[in-house]
Amino acid sequence: VKKNTTKGDDEGAIEPGRVKRLIISNFRGIGRQPVTIDLDKIVVLVGPNNAGKSSILRAYEAIMQDGSKDGHLTLDDFPNATISSDYFPTIEVHTVATESPPSSKWVTEEDGEGIVKERWVWKSPGAGKRQGWNNQISGGDWDDTSFPWGPANIANARRPQPHWVK
Repeated sequence: VKKNTTKGDDEGAIEPGRVKRLIISNFRGIGRQPVTIDLDKIVVLVGPNNAGKSSILRAYEAIMQDGSKDGHLTLDDFPNATISSDYFPTIEVHTVATESPPSSKWVTEEDGEGIVKERWVWKSPGAGKRQGWNNQISGGDWDDTSFPWGPANIANARRPQPHWVK
């Protein structure tokens, strides 16, 4: 994962938060049991063929491309290439709010850090439905009426861009 700023190295550039956790379920070969990846400064995915490495990277890319066609899923991204209300693809990202955090309703304290939780759910091929964890809804719940950091292009600047090394 590489740094992403909206103004290069200029003063006033948006420094992205640090992605702390990625949770994926019902995506490609990843089933109902969520795969949770706790992230640190450097993340290396190592494993045999068909272990899910590319699926994990594709999931992160899909949410980072929110608001564009590259963020759309195809039928092949659904488990067994089948749409079922029992298992929609779901991708959740937890970002440490390091600079200019959004409203406090979006920030949850975890291990002494302010965490912003977002998730995307796809009920059909195409764009996913983005939601933010809102602390002000009955003690906390997913909210799809407004979002942490606002529109997708601004929110995407708050998360590091994936960088594939083959």
